[in-house]
Amino acid sequence: SHHKTCFPDTKMTWIGIEFNTVTQTLSIPQEKIEATLTLVKAWQNTSAATLLEWQRLSGRLHYASTCTSGARHFTSRIYDAVKLAAKHGHAPVSSAVQQDLAWFTKFLSAFNGKHILRETEVHHELCTDASMEGAGAFTGKRALSFSIPAGIQQAANSINQREAYAVLVALRKWTHIFQGRNLHLRCDNTTTIAAIQSGKAQEPYLRRVVREIWYVVATNDINLFISHLSSKENAIADALSRGMKSQKDNEQMVRVMLENDLTLENLNWAQLAHPDITL
Repeated sequence: SHHKTCFPDTKMTWIGIEFNTVTQTLSIPQEKIEATLTLVKAWQNTSAATLLEWQRLSGRLHYASTCTSGARHFTSRIYDAVKLAAKHGHAPVSSAVQQDLAWFTKFLSAFNGKHILRETEVHHELCTDASMEGAGAFTGKRALSFSIPAGIQQAANSINQREAYAVLVALRKWTHIFQGRNLHLRCDNTTTIAAIQSGKAQEPYLRRVVREIWYVVATNDINLFISHLSSKENAIADALSRGMKSQKDNEQMVRVMLENDLTLENLNWAQLAHPDITL
């Protein structure tokens, strides 16, 4: 039909997705984002929903997820609710689902699309590690070594959670470097890697941190690759994570930094702060 005719242009909407050949991005049109955001916010005070309502929600979020990295990690529990509603005609809106909806509310408010074509080469590599007292990370010649704040130590009472926390701090610190680039994240904790890759975790605080990691990734168009490396291979990040523990560990950290020509950077905690995960 005439009203669907599109003349040659660098920006065109097709099957509900906006293609931009100048920025080489896929995005959801603004009016669709606003409609999805309105729907998601309407669920915040909902305790149960019918099958049709669950299907409408899951369809909207699936559509929104086509143009963002990591969003699919926050739809699986909604699909589980659709299956439950298919059996009983309705299903409760669990606290877990509400957490996923909160992620979408936050993400959709800062939505910026994703690139159509990506270079295959890795632009940056980020290695992180954590001990029970501190954490460390490095990318290129930049390094971080910091004590884990007392409040975080209380909330993140397992090494898995502290490893994820180290990743989040490093991502927030170097967002301006990783933005729009291919990032290879390397960590020696398999549980933390699995949680980040799947978006799922048994530990509540770990789930919160993983959500924040994917929020940073999604809103900054970071193309994230994750892999495991052995503790021996992660010796640099390990030394950085223990630098605050004792004089001996601090001397070891300094030696490692000198050997690898690393520069220790300061953390501005106020600048990195976020209402969901207090750093």
